[in-house]
Amino acid sequence: MEIKMKKNITKILVFMLLLLFPYNGSLAAEPDCGCDAVSGPLYKGFSLSQDTGYFAREFDKNAASPGLDWTGDSAEWLTNASANGWIIETSPEKAKAGALILGQDSTGVWVGIVRNAANSTVSYEAFNEQDQPVLFVKDVSSLRKSLLGYIYPAKQPRSDKTAQAIRGNPAAPVTVVEYVDFQCPHCARAKPVVDQVLKKYGGQVKLELKHRPLAVHPFAIPAARTFQALYSLNTAKAWQFYDLAMAEQPVLKTGAAGLQTLVNKLGLTPEEKIRLSVDSADTTLYGGIAADIAEADSLGLKKVPAFFINGIPLKKDNSVNDFSLVIDPLLRPGRNN
Repeated sequence: MEIKMKKNITKILVFMLLLLFPYNGSLAAEPDCGCDAVSGPLYKGFSLSQDTGYFAREFDKNAASPGLDWTGDSAEWLTNASANGWIIETSPEKAKAGALILGQDSTGVWVGIVRNAANSTVSYEAFNEQDQPVLFVKDVSSLRKSLLGYIYPAKQPRSDKTAQAIRGNPAAPVTVVEYVDFQCPHCARAKPVVDQVLKKYGGQVKLELKHRPLAVHPFAIPAARTFQALYSLNTAKAWQFYDLAMAEQPVLKTGAAGLQTLVNKLGLTPEEKIRLSVDSADTTLYGGIAADIAEADSLGLKKVPAFFINGIPLKKDNSVNDFSLVIDPLLRPGRNN
């Protein structure tokens, strides 16, 4: 009897404690992790109370869908934007309304949005020292010292059609597409740079060759046909022909005789020579070359060589570093190319 009474008293006490101190679902208060919390609403992971979030949202109002799709510190935005195919300009006079503007001063990298550009002046919205968006108006000459570049709210045209000829690892995550003219001296000068890029990145980068023979080079199309015929016959011999054609380009000025001179150096078997003669004369072979030319025209390509890296046009191709500026961000861990 005494034991039962004690149990009842205990139940009553527990009930009274629950009434006074209701259980809120946690046994203890969560400890402070010491991290700096981002205050206010977010936009794509950026705080709208900071310039990165505020201007990311402003940029997306005019941007091609799905809008801003890169992350990282604003100092990396130009590189990341370029790697994602957005149009980049670094000349102050290239400002356009709606473009992001990035600059650098003694306090670091700043970001804003261009509101108007006319009569050699650029009006852009940026944060002041009180972290409030205000309008700045500067002439083009004064922007030269601080401007890092503009990111237009539009993407570059892409080269997406699969090439007929591939050099390197077919499964490489990065693809360098080159539109080439076998008689173009600029293509010949660019080839050593491309070779160094392929050597530097090994199996991570492959070359896809596309044809853009120019009207001023009458023997560029016959050379392209020979290359494609060789590629269907023996890919190694095709690339050997390409290497020879770029190294000994002046011989192509002699037309069919020059082509035969290069082919004679390939060490083809009698059977391969017969098949090459038949295949290179096949009019259906021109279909792939014509498709390359049509794509080049649709992209507005007026000169060669023209390079695209994972579909993104390369503006400068004078050195390995020019290629690396686009390739390296694409190879960062966690990138979805």
